[in-house]
Amino acid sequence: MREVWLDRECGLARYLGGVAVPPLRRNLERREDDTLETLQRRMQEYHEKSEPLVSFYEGRGILRRIAAQGMPDSVFAEVVAALEESR
Repeated sequence: MREVWLDRECGLARYLGGVAVPPLRRNLERREDDTLETLQRRMQEYHEKSEPLVSFYEGRGILRRIAAQGMPDSVFAEVVAALEESR
């Protein structure tokens, strides 16, 4: 299971688990709800509620996939471009 740590300074979550992560210059805090039971509940809820929406919008050709792993400014630019394209 991956552990979720919050960076309180910037508000981002870091997912750790079995991989080397470069050290940060600030402290990370472990989420209190980072448990196997919570993860299983979240995944079940995703499969029940969110996953059907992906298929619904994809089937209508109006789903835009955006990789959110980049820098916030570039992700935002992709979101804006997708919204403008859909006009």
